[in-house]
Amino acid sequence: MDDKTMQGDALDRETAGRRGWYAPVVSVLLVLSLIGNVYLYTLVLQDGRDRREAEGHQLAGDLTAASVSLASASRTLDQLVLAQGADRVRIKVELEGDLSAGLPAVARLIGAAAGKPAGSQVKAIEEAALSGLQAAYAKLRELGAHTEPLSEAELRELDGLKALLGSLASSADSVHVPAELTDMAAMQLAAGERWIDAVAEAAQALKDWADGQ
Repeated sequence: MDDKTMQGDALDRETAGRRGWYAPVVSVLLVLSLIGNVYLYTLVLQDGRDRREAEGHQLAGDLTAASVSLASASRTLDQLVLAQGADRVRIKVELEGDLSAGLPAVARLIGAAAGKPAGSQVKAIEEAALSGLQAAYAKLRELGAHTEPLSEAELRELDGLKALLGSLASSADSVHVPAELTDMAAMQLAAGERWIDAVAEAAQALKDWADGQ
């Protein structure tokens, strides 16, 4: 056998050897790549689930705060009419507590709804609604901030603000929030559009009140 033949046989054996270990290595790399992709996809899915759960819990908390606190604030305004002196100071403190819980919740709900594809109606009046919210808060803080009986102008303002707070509370209360909110229920709340419709009603009420000032 000549040298060329021997060299050819050696090359064939080397090539065959390479093929022998190449296929398993490629298979292992493909499997590892597949596992990595599945793992990353699982992380993405979990992250999306976590965000939807967190959003749902936040929405539930804000809807409850707006419903309960603003309904309480509306009732407190009735007490403000007759209160004087130290009693009025106490009622103003109670009112401030309700407003501090309810009005920021409404602002967050408006912002959340405006950022959704289904929230275009809220987005269109977002700025006007938030401006109305700030103006209403300012008037509520000023209302009855003295020892004298409320003036006729203050009484008219009180009636309008009481109606506004009642409307905001009613809109929030129209969305069912389970007493014991599971993560699944939170995701369902966030995925639904009923809360967006309720926020649209509240935003419109704020805009209408501000336009009437």
